Amino acid sequence: MTETDSQNSSILENNEPSESSSGGKSLSRLQNRNVFVLGLAFLLLYTAFQTMNGILQTVLDSYYTQHPDHGAEVNGLVSLGIFYGVCAISVWFAPWVITLMSPKAVMVMGALINTAYMTLFISAPNAPLVYIFSVLIGIAGAFIWVGQGTVLITNSNPETISRNTGIFFLMFESSLFVGNTFIYFTFDGAEYISDSTRVVVFSCLTAVSFLGLLTLFLIRPLPTTSQESENESDTAQLVGDGTQEVTQSKWNKASESAKTAFLNAIRILKTEQVLLQLVVWAYNGLEITFWSGILPTCIGNTMALPNRYSVVGLAGIVVGVGEMLGAFLTMITGRRSDPPRGPLIIFGMLCQGIGFYLCLLYLPDDSTTTRVGTFSPTWAEPSTASILTTAFFLGLGSVLYKVITRRSSPCSCAFLTARTNSGEKLAQNLQRRLDVSNTNRLTYRT
Repeated sequence: MTETDSQNSSILENNEPSESSSGGKSLSRLQNRNVFVLGLAFLLLYTAFQTMNGILQTVLDSYYTQHPDHGAEVNGLVSLGIFYGVCAISVWFAPWVITLMSPKAVMVMGALINTAYMTLFISAPNAPLVYIFSVLIGIAGAFIWVGQGTVLITNSNPETISRNTGIFFLMFESSLFVGNTFIYFTFDGAEYISDSTRVVVFSCLTAVSFLGLLTLFLIRPLPTTSQESENESDTAQLVGDGTQEVTQSKWNKASESAKTAFLNAIRILKTEQVLLQLVVWAYNGLEITFWSGILPTCIGNTMALPNRYSVVGLAGIVVGVGEMLGAFLTMITGRRSDPPRGPLIIFGMLCQGIGFYLCLLYLPDDSTTTRVGTFSPTWAEPSTASILTTAFFLGLGSVLYKVITRRSSPCSCAFLTARTNSGEKLAQNLQRRLDVSNTNRLTYRT
């Protein structure tokens, strides 16, 4: 077992059910159920959201070509840029909100905002409203993913964390396959995307997203441990002669805990390991933004492709197939006592390098900026097969890099294991991981 695995186990050991206890098996079944429900909810939510991201700029280009006098225009890529930028900032504050509310409630809030955002494109797009909601969905994205991590980790133990992570990401990445299959058949043979097609597509995506929101309500809370019950009882105390009972406000207690966690997170940000990983996470964000938003726009604007709008859907399907394959590989290799994280990350980076090189060869230089499509020359003649090959390499590389780096991170597991009423434990777990890692490195050097 590697050092990272042993550290993960020490953090997750409190979640491990005791088979000797009468409730051990029932707790395990409840945890497995919650992981499945979480995966199903994200399958539905991101079938809608990721599909929308992929087609947004293409749909808007068609709309403004048909309605040149519409007025202020919405740039789909700018909207996504606002979304990701706000999300990066909001992640710092999401744990604060989780200490005041449950992870499920936070995810429901985020899913509701995402669903409301999709309704904006059923009717004529309104630029100011879309950009305002771009900020809101950035906040919602932070809520959804920090809540997801908390639920996933608290429903796992050292023996099931790799399996549960693989199951979740296998279901989550399936959203690309499902959503883009719908787009492929809807856009098949279309020379442009009509208003009626837009209404049908975004109405269906909104309905699917709302169904995912409802699925989140099926996540059930785990039984409260004796330690947590003891901590909750500490909020009540006797004053004076014992006849007056004063109960500490849950809001005040959670606020103080959240403040402590936030200040500790700022302090931990300055540590060497976290600063180094910022580069890793920044690249992860860039490559996800590329294949989820920019690549579909480029494909839709490449007029040398036969039936280009259908190829947008096909490329999304193939990205999903690559990501499902990568998630399956991480799930299988994660069962080993010494998972080959290094080779998998290198293989993932190699796949992405091939994918980016193929983009350079087959996509026109101005395919990101043109509205009506382009016949600009490329280094090699684009074809459906070449575009789908590019999409596969990008999807496979993305999920390997994403899952392995998150699982190997010295702070990710500690960050996500914080209970909703214990912000200080979040920072303490993270600091303990960093201290152990630094001690090991110093010992190695000496």
